[in-house]
Amino acid sequence: MGSQSVSAITSKKDRKEFIRFLLKDIEVFDYILKNKLFETGIQRVGAEQEVCLVDKNYRPANIALELLKNIKDEHYTTELALFNLEINLDPYKLVDNCFSEIESNLNYLLNKGNKHAKDLNNSKIVLVGILPSLRKKDLLFKNITPYKRYQTINNVIRNIRGDNFKMIPGFMNFDDIYSNQHLAYHDGLYVKAPFAGQMFLPLYQAKGTDGYFLVQKISEKWLALSKFLRKLNLHFILRALPGIKKHKTLQNTLIVNPKIAAFFTTDFFHLFGYRKKSVTRK
Repeated sequence: MGSQSVSAITSKKDRKEFIRFLLKDIEVFDYILKNKLFETGIQRVGAEQEVCLVDKNYRPANIALELLKNIKDEHYTTELALFNLEINLDPYKLVDNCFSEIESNLNYLLNKGNKHAKDLNNSKIVLVGILPSLRKKDLLFKNITPYKRYQTINNVIRNIRGDNFKMIPGFMNFDDIYSNQHLAYHDGLYVKAPFAGQMFLPLYQAKGTDGYFLVQKISEKWLALSKFLRKLNLHFILRALPGIKKHKTLQNTLIVNPKIAAFFTTDFFHLFGYRKKSVTRK
């Protein structure tokens, strides 16, 4: 248990070698059973506790490796993500007050872990399997524990699932879509509709750029207003509004600071025929 020596089966030779070792393990287990080598007359119980590491806002904190380095306790070990850890408790004889002893030992290890977590940006340990505050952006490869074992697991699962992006079968042009409806898979995760609308050009080709368009209904009055404003050619007044300036090199491009021009900005620009592109400055 706990061995980090892991490799993927990538050839027929690898598979034969895996089966050979598997059969050898079965033979050893059969020998142990036949010769009654398992201890008798005693029962033991063990336990493990999976935990999540969070910051002061209860968002995932990628501090697993730093915490393990500082805590220096073999009861703690890595898990799949850098914001996960696992606590392996010692085995106890299944007698008398063994469960209260297990609880006491677990509380001791949790207090020890929390003490070291607090030293890392005031983080803490929470007892939960799947963190409710997880977001899609947290489930990225960079947040996987950088050990070959976990990277191999990720690669094998991706190879089994195939392409990174796949539409869920059955969608047709102009199918009604509700908000948060599952539309596709990307890197093994669901892709959900960000808003209600209609499906347009769902792509199912095996090669090339997979994807879809999600269109929203626009009222006739809104389109008529947009047509009227474009005829007046008043788009130049947009540059005079707070938080908006002309791009230095692109003639028909305006730069908008959403912190200043915060109200109905996208809708207002759409009236004048502009398209939106978000850019985050580093």
